[in-house]
Amino acid sequence: MNTAVASGDVITKKSSWREIHPTTVALAGIWLAAVAIALFSPDLISGSEHEHIPIGAFTIWFHSGLATAYVLTAAAVRGPVDRDTPSGAGWWTATIWVAVAVAAIFGPEMVTGTDPTRIPIAVLVAPIIGMVTTGFIAIIEAGGSKTS
Repeated sequence: MNTAVASGDVITKKSSWREIHPTTVALAGIWLAAVAIALFSPDLISGSEHEHIPIGAFTIWFHSGLATAYVLTAAAVRGPVDRDTPSGAGWWTATIWVAVAVAAIFGPEMVTGTDPTRIPIAVLVAPIIGMVTTGFIAIIEAGGSKTS
């Protein structure tokens, strides 16, 4: 619960620990999903010796970095007055990245050839979808907070 306390001409605002900034929620969701994908996603298995290549650990950082840039850009574009208005953008972003992590970890693999090469398609596609969706949310959040 927010309470305003007047101390002279300065009004300070006390916030409860339950009120989390939407940007913090979004960034936590993105990076927790990135770590989960890097650690638990299936490997690309290739070659006659079935070499394991952790493709999720190699690629997720790029997509998470761009999604982070989108979130931080949207947070910077919003005015200081608009930072106090409640927004679901942080929770939507975190929810999308949880779905990205679940899809990447448990998604399908493409198996090819007589000496099977296993390509985890969801590990390659899900972070791109999450990154693009985060970009759309950031655009809506940054543009929707403008007042004329």
